[in-house]
Amino acid sequence: MTLQSAGPNRIADLARVLEERVGLVFPASREADLEAGARRAMARAGISDDGVYVARLASESALLDDILAEVTVG
Repeated sequence: MTLQSAGPNRIADLARVLEERVGLVFPASREADLEAGARRAMARAGISDDGVYVARLASESALLDDILAEVTVG
């Protein structure tokens, strides 16, 4: 399952959290990169539910740091 198939706005939700928390903006052209990074970060965190992951990103600094490393450094 991809983030997009989990809900029509899941990628948008993830992008919104990153923009709100750290000011990082993802254009539509980078959605695939954002999704791939999120998948890797979710696997490391042991989280399989997209909604849970996005919700936890809003409040857990360690998860946020990990996704930021994925999508900015790779």
